[in-house]
Amino acid sequence: MKSLDLSVVQEAGVRLPAGGYVCKIVNVLDFPDKEYLRICYDIAEGSYTGYLDQLSQQLSFWPGDFIRSYKARALYFFKSFLDLVKQSNETFPYDGHNFSDEKILLNMYVGLVLGHEEYIATTDQTTRTRLYVANIQTVQSIRENKFKIPELKTLAIPNDSAHVGQSDFSSQDSEDGLPF
Repeated sequence: MKSLDLSVVQEAGVRLPAGGYVCKIVNVLDFPDKEYLRICYDIAEGSYTGYLDQLSQQLSFWPGDFIRSYKARALYFFKSFLDLVKQSNETFPYDGHNFSDEKILLNMYVGLVLGHEEYIATTDQTTRTRLYVANIQTVQSIRENKFKIPELKTLAIPNDSAHVGQSDFSSQDSEDGLPF
């Protein structure tokens, strides 16, 4: 093994626990060809304020974001998201009908319920854990603890190689064994 100078390496910080957070939208990127917004957020209140900003300086990328699609079949969910932002920010200039400038989301607050999920790292094929946005709520519901913290989403690993690629649907779901 080569010699490593670890005196200049910062130890891993405290991992953000799953839970409800009041967050500030710090960047919004529009992908019009795919019809979605990438919304970057950071923790805005409590002991983890600015956590993702600090983490991004170590990682060289922004670690906290989520996608909101505005495709025709997803407009209901997009409108629900805008309504939650409106309920959380008195100054949000959205009238409930027209939306054409994603930049009005900048510096707005929203309640996010964050969870942890397992994934397989592409670099070394190990199982790791990352944050994901489990639920979007109003800031008020987060402050009042009116949310449920999601359990760790684990990877589904079949215990028998014969089942790989097969579903576990029972035949009582429908006539041909499929649930649809």
